[in-house]
Amino acid sequence: MSGIFCGIFLAALSGKLTKKLVENLGPGRHGDGSGLYLVVDPSGARRWIVRATVKGQKNRRGAPLRTDFGLGGADVVTLNQARERALEYRRMANGYSVLEAAFSQKAAFGRQAAPKVKQAVPSFSV
Repeated sequence: MSGIFCGIFLAALSGKLTKKLVENLGPGRHGDGSGLYLVVDPSGARRWIVRATVKGQKNRRGAPLRTDFGLGGADVVTLNQARERALEYRRMANGYSVLEAAFSQKAAFGRQAAPKVKQAVPSFSV
Protein backbone atom coordinates (compact mmCIF):
# COMPACT_ATOMS: atom_id res chain seq x y z
CA MET A 1 0.00 0.00 0.00
CA SER A 2 1.19 3.49 -0.73
CA GLY A 3 1.69 5.92 2.15
CA ILE A 4 -1.34 8.16 1.65
CA PHE A 5 -3.66 5.27 0.78
CA CYS A 6 -2.52 3.36 3.87
CA GLY A 7 -3.17 6.42 6.08
CA ILE A 8 -6.63 6.97 4.60
CA PHE A 9 -7.46 3.28 4.94
CA LEU A 10 -6.40 3.14 8.61
CA ALA A 11 -8.23 6.38 9.45
CA ALA A 12 -11.37 5.02 7.77
CA LEU A 13 -11.18 1.88 9.90
CA SER A 14 -10.95 3.94 13.10
CA GLY A 15 -14.39 5.48 12.43
CA LYS A 16 -13.21 9.06 12.79
CA LEU A 17 -12.75 11.36 9.85
CA THR A 18 -9.63 13.45 9.39
CA LYS A 19 -9.03 16.61 7.40
CA LYS A 20 -7.22 14.56 4.74
CA LEU A 21 -10.09 12.06 4.53
CA VAL A 22 -12.65 14.86 4.19
CA GLU A 23 -10.71 16.17 1.19
CA ASN A 24 -10.12 12.77 -0.48
CA LEU A 25 -13.12 10.51 0.14
CA GLY A 26 -15.18 9.43 -2.85
CA PRO A 27 -18.96 9.57 -3.32
CA GLY A 28 -21.15 8.23 -0.50
CA ARG A 29 -22.07 8.85 3.13
CA HIS A 30 -19.06 8.70 5.44
CA GLY A 31 -19.59 8.53 9.20
CA ASP A 32 -17.52 10.30 11.81
CA GLY A 33 -19.41 8.86 14.77
CA SER A 34 -22.28 10.09 16.96
CA GLY A 35 -24.54 10.73 13.98
CA LEU A 36 -22.22 13.07 12.04
CA TYR A 37 -21.80 12.26 8.34
CA LEU A 38 -19.93 13.72 5.40
CA VAL A 39 -22.04 13.28 2.27
CA VAL A 40 -20.05 13.34 -0.97
CA ASP A 41 -22.08 13.62 -4.17
CA PRO A 42 -20.94 12.04 -7.47
CA SER A 43 -20.23 15.61 -8.63
CA GLY A 44 -17.71 15.97 -5.79
CA ALA A 45 -19.83 18.37 -3.70
CA ARG A 46 -19.35 17.73 0.04
CA ARG A 47 -21.74 18.59 2.86
CA TRP A 48 -22.15 17.78 6.53
CA ILE A 49 -25.30 16.28 8.04
CA VAL A 50 -26.17 15.07 11.50
CA ARG A 51 -28.75 12.34 12.04
CA ALA A 52 -30.58 12.71 15.34
CA THR A 53 -33.62 11.23 17.01
CA VAL A 54 -35.97 14.03 17.99
CA LYS A 55 -37.45 13.47 21.43
CA GLY A 56 -41.19 12.92 21.43
CA GLN A 57 -41.61 12.52 17.67
CA LYS A 58 -42.59 9.18 16.10
CA ASN A 59 -42.61 7.89 12.55
CA ARG A 60 -45.60 6.13 10.91
CA ARG A 61 -44.74 2.82 12.57
CA GLY A 62 -44.50 4.40 16.02
CA ALA A 63 -40.71 4.18 16.26
CA PRO A 64 -38.61 7.23 17.23
CA LEU A 65 -38.27 9.63 14.31
CA ARG A 66 -34.74 10.03 12.95
CA THR A 67 -34.13 13.31 11.18
CA ASP A 68 -31.19 14.55 9.10
CA PHE A 69 -30.12 18.14 9.71
CA GLY A 70 -27.82 19.91 7.27
CA LEU A 71 -24.81 21.62 8.84
CA GLY A 72 -23.32 23.21 5.73
CA GLY A 73 -20.87 22.50 2.97
CA ALA A 74 -17.48 21.00 3.78
CA ASP A 75 -15.81 23.87 1.92
CA VAL A 76 -17.28 26.33 4.46
CA VAL A 77 -17.71 24.24 7.64
CA THR A 78 -14.55 22.57 8.97
CA LEU A 79 -14.50 19.11 10.53
CA ASN A 80 -14.22 20.54 14.06
CA GLN A 81 -17.04 23.03 13.45
CA ALA A 82 -19.22 20.21 12.10
CA ARG A 83 -18.53 18.15 15.24
CA GLU A 84 -19.48 21.10 17.48
CA ARG A 85 -22.66 21.84 15.52
CA ALA A 86 -23.62 18.16 15.53
CA LEU A 87 -23.30 18.10 19.32
CA GLU A 88 -25.54 21.19 19.58
CA TYR A 89 -28.18 19.64 17.31
CA ARG A 90 -28.16 16.36 19.26
CA ARG A 91 -28.58 18.25 22.52
CA MET A 92 -31.50 20.22 21.10
CA ALA A 93 -33.07 17.06 19.68
CA ASN A 94 -32.94 15.40 23.10
CA GLY A 95 -34.65 18.29 24.88
CA TYR A 96 -36.97 19.85 22.33
CA SER A 97 -37.33 20.21 18.60
CA VAL A 98 -34.92 22.35 16.63
CA LEU A 99 -37.83 24.44 15.34
CA GLU A 100 -38.92 25.23 18.90
CA ALA A 101 -35.36 26.28 19.70
CA ALA A 102 -35.22 28.57 16.69
CA PHE A 103 -38.58 30.17 17.53
CA SER A 104 -37.64 30.67 21.19
CA GLN A 105 -34.36 32.33 20.19
CA LYS A 106 -36.22 34.60 17.78
CA ALA A 107 -38.77 35.51 20.47
CA ALA A 108 -36.02 36.20 23.02
CA PHE A 109 -34.28 38.49 20.53
CA GLY A 110 -37.55 40.33 19.88
CA ARG A 111 -38.14 40.88 23.60
CA GLN A 112 -34.63 42.27 24.06
CA ALA A 113 -34.69 44.39 20.90
CA ALA A 114 -38.14 45.99 21.36
CA PRO A 115 -37.15 48.49 24.13
CA LYS A 116 -34.08 49.61 22.17
CA VAL A 117 -36.11 50.07 19.00
CA LYS A 118 -38.74 51.98 20.99
CA GLN A 119 -36.05 54.36 22.24
CA ALA A 120 -34.68 54.86 18.74
CA VAL A 121 -38.08 55.25 17.06
CA PRO A 122 -40.68 56.65 19.49
CA SER A 123 -43.64 55.82 17.22
CA PHE A 124 -42.73 52.11 17.07
CA SER A 125 -45.18 49.78 18.84
CA VAL A 126 -44.77 46.14 19.77
